[in-house]
Amino acid sequence: MEVKKAKILIGLIFFLIFSGISFSKDISLQVRRNVKEAIDIRQKAQEEEDRWFEERKRLEKEYKKLQEENKALSEEVKKLNDEIASHKRSIKGIKEDISEIDEIRSKIEPLILGIYKRLCEFVEKDIPFLPMERENRLKRLRKMIGDPNVDVSEKFRSLMEAIFIEARYGNTIEVYRDRIKIGEKNIYANIFRFGRVSLFFETLDGKRCGYFDPSYGWRYFPKRYNKGISDAIEIAEKRRPAEIIDLPIGRIMRR
Repeated sequence: MEVKKAKILIGLIFFLIFSGISFSKDISLQVRRNVKEAIDIRQKAQEEEDRWFEERKRLEKEYKKLQEENKALSEEVKKLNDEIASHKRSIKGIKEDISEIDEIRSKIEPLILGIYKRLCEFVEKDIPFLPMERENRLKRLRKMIGDPNVDVSEKFRSLMEAIFIEARYGNTIEVYRDRIKIGEKNIYANIFRFGRVSLFFETLDGKRCGYFDPSYGWRYFPKRYNKGISDAIEIAEKRRPAEIIDLPIGRIMRR
């Protein structure tokens, strides 16, 4: 009986020994597994931390850049606002100037029209030289004066130019060809303008000459005046040097 107990005890001891060995192996494997998992988790956490650190640096850099851009944009907006305010002041000034210009225009345009009418009356009463040229100039001027799209300064300039041209006629001589009416006959002749003092003519064949009589019209001269008129025409055309010549200026005594 005691022998049997001893065997059972010995068997139990061996069971416990071998079971302990097996259990120890399982614990060791579990520990190694847990350590490896902990290391892997730590590595992943470190990698994630590194990524977040780099992302933070990038975001901080981007934020700083955005701050600089925002500052630059704020300065630009302020500059634009200042320019807008300046332009508004300029526009206000321009509107005031335009208002003044409109007021001046309303006063100048009637003045221009009045001067133009007096110029037309002067040309109409003047001796009839260059009739088509002067008439066309006045027509162009009248069209410009009546055009609302033409600036007042341009109208005034053109009017003064026409007046100066008319004024120069009083200090110059010239020869041109034109058709004139003598009595009931129309002839083509060389017209000699002596300033605004007198108008003379010579037929193209040089056989007759004459003058313009404001109270009568075109009239013939006696033939003794032919040479003087012919010489004057040649001088005006620069076909001979200037010299003193006798011209029948003033009231003509017919014989």
